[in-house]
Amino acid sequence: MPIGVTDPLLTRDVTESQRPTLAVERDAVLADRYRVQRRLGNGASGVVYEAEDQARANARVAVKVLISQQPSALMRLKNEFRALARTVHPNLVGLHGLGVDRRGWFVVMDLIEPSRDFVQYARDDGAGACRLHNALAQLLRGVSALHAAGKLHRDLKPSNVLVSEHGRVVIVDFGLLGELDDSEGQFVGTPAYAAPEQMRGEPVGPSADMYAVGVMLFEALTGRLPVDAPSSELLLARKAEHTVMLPDDCDPTLVTLCRALLSAAPALRPSAEQALLALGQSPSAHDQQGKPPFVARAEELERLHAALARTQAEGAHLALVLGVSGIGKTALSAQFAERARAQTGALVLVGRCHPLEQVPYKAFDTLIDALAGYLARLPTVEAAALMPRNVALLARLFPALATVPVVMGMPDESRLHDPALLRARAFAALKELLARITDRRPLLLVLDDLHWSDADSMELLRELLSGRDAPACLFLCTLRSDHPRPRLLDEIGFGMRETTRHQLELGPLSSASTLELARALLGRDAEPSLLAESAGSPLLIEQLARATRAHGATLGLAETVRGLLDEEPARALLELACVAGHPIAVEVAARAVPLAPTALHRVLGSWLLTTRVQHGEDAIEPRHDRLRETVLETLPPERL
Repeated sequence: MPIGVTDPLLTRDVTESQRPTLAVERDAVLADRYRVQRRLGNGASGVVYEAEDQARANARVAVKVLISQQPSALMRLKNEFRALARTVHPNLVGLHGLGVDRRGWFVVMDLIEPSRDFVQYARDDGAGACRLHNALAQLLRGVSALHAAGKLHRDLKPSNVLVSEHGRVVIVDFGLLGELDDSEGQFVGTPAYAAPEQMRGEPVGPSADMYAVGVMLFEALTGRLPVDAPSSELLLARKAEHTVMLPDDCDPTLVTLCRALLSAAPALRPSAEQALLALGQSPSAHDQQGKPPFVARAEELERLHAALARTQAEGAHLALVLGVSGIGKTALSAQFAERARAQTGALVLVGRCHPLEQVPYKAFDTLIDALAGYLARLPTVEAAALMPRNVALLARLFPALATVPVVMGMPDESRLHDPALLRARAFAALKELLARITDRRPLLLVLDDLHWSDADSMELLRELLSGRDAPACLFLCTLRSDHPRPRLLDEIGFGMRETTRHQLELGPLSSASTLELARALLGRDAEPSLLAESAGSPLLIEQLARATRAHGATLGLAETVRGLLDEEPARALLELACVAGHPIAVEVAARAVPLAPTALHRVLGSWLLTTRVQHGEDAIEPRHDRLRETVLETLPPERL
């Protein structure tokens, strides 16, 4: 049940979709899908409601509705979803969707209720050391998965670590999420749980999150904070010189770990993996989801580099990278982007379509967020020199630009009432802005997973690529060859010269490249069975190698799948998708195989299934034909 959204420029009050929402009444339906049941709580920028997802057999979910009018609050809400939407882990809250309707922007996530925070759960009457050990191990697994995904939480504290009635620990609230290698120095977080270097506004790494884990562990053991003070300055001073003192009757293992985690020096704090080992546990395959190595595709990289090099002399180039799901389209674009930055100094802006987003201009929204960040970092004089006349109109279309100080100083032609004229001038402003950037440096615009795009995005792409004033940059679009092509795609670039249009079809990896990737992942010779099982798919090679590392022996695809789906309903959902032989509407599948929302999210967000839009509805199917074949081969005849 895809959600339609209205272009904010189609009404006189163009900020309608960003108005603050003080209350959403019971039974109100957000974006024609989420029926509100009750209010759960609120924070500084949002209100959280329990709702029923009518497209998922009325599964109960939590919906956070943004109430702040500040563009920075909207940026944080979008970051909360996008940073981890593709990371599925039992100890990270499941993120189901990002959208906007007349009531405002919202994020949909798992409903963790009834629940208690981490410290309440650990200190519950009658709770023993075993409960704390188990809860702490789950927290560390979630933090490990977060760091493996290249992210820092930066605000871990008891209220952001919930424990369900069944003892499942879940990290929530990713509004302050940062990059693992972020060198930006500024304080964000909660002082009582922040590491000393974090409070000083210095660049931080994973050790800052581990300090917060140490504070929570201390609180769970003693019922109080390790350091307290009436002011942030005094709190920082005490943290820098604090000696951790714990009662004699505390578990010695936890005492030693807590002291190490609360070290003033970041280098002395253990990582999440080291902390798990100190508890006598090892990280699971769920926790190890780092970026796989890149192999092969040398010819494709050469063609893309040549296209980018010719943009300065020939104008805009359009490159379409096609292939089936899991073949490495995103990996290729990311590798090319990394090399383009290093070798040419190109500015790289990435937009990514996500099937769970229901936002205007979804192909460009994340790209414009990145553009806003680039402009905000420029010296004021340089940023002002790039500004087109109607950039304020463009900021109405993409509110992220309102976070750039120089943009808000530009005139706004608010007297215009014609929606078509407003939209045309906003499009022209973006075109001019990008062209001015290309006058100064090479520019690469990546639109990933374009098969999930929307009509507004395709109209904007067509406008940017049309005419002699098209910005002299490379538009790199990835899309699935086994998915319906977006409307207008064949018309886009129709007026471009044939030499400025490129189409790259990615096929399976060769046996030599498959072996190279398998060895890079496993650190040893791969068995021939792994090569045959993967069918040259980078996705399957990675998953088989991960399972092999976790079990210490080479596993086939059937064993790998069985190890991932430990719940019978989850296995039934995958089997249903494989046996059907065609995409199944998610609503139909959810009614056929009833699953708790968290379990459903785990399966839909895993590498096993993929989503497409069919007949106007979200549908699921196996991620790879080899996976479908394996499941069918292993089903008993009566089950089949």
